[in-house]
Amino acid sequence: MHSEPIDDLFLNPTKDTFEALFRKYYAPLCRSVHRIIQDKNGSEDIVQEVFASLWGKRNTIDVQSSIKSYLFRASMNAALNHLKKQKRWASMESEDESSKAIVTENVLEDIEGKELEFVIERTIAQLPTGCRTMFVMNRYDEMSYREIAEATQTSVKTVENQIAKALRVLRQALGSYIKVLIFMFLQLF
Repeated sequence: MHSEPIDDLFLNPTKDTFEALFRKYYAPLCRSVHRIIQDKNGSEDIVQEVFASLWGKRNTIDVQSSIKSYLFRASMNAALNHLKKQKRWASMESEDESSKAIVTENVLEDIEGKELEFVIERTIAQLPTGCRTMFVMNRYDEMSYREIAEATQTSVKTVENQIAKALRVLRQALGSYIKVLIFMFLQLF
């Protein structure tokens, strides 16, 4: 199994491993940030700042998810902060700017939703086979615990325990996203 450059970066922080990471993610991050702030130069600046911050914290940072998720989340947060600063500086927004903000929020929601969907799918795929099967039967196939128990020839209590386990793992995997979603929700109101 090939490790990502970030693993090498933390084990042996070299300029080469960091440059490999930068080359791999810089352009996709710029495109995503551009969808949010609608400014090419600003997007590049934001992504460069995210990478500079990562390099500065390379010896102390604790990435809980994949480096891709970390970089996209950090870039989206930086883009949102950029938009908040712009809002503070603008004393009055025109109708056109208001509709652009709505479009920007919708794009951000789409990006966050896709990333969130990816994390959910990946987490479910990593569950033990029996746990994953029961969870999918319950949540996607909408089967009751009793129906699942009959289909898998287990007890209802076993089904309850396995689904509870799956939900615990999902809550843990989605912990950081819940904070982002709450932040986005509060920004809308």
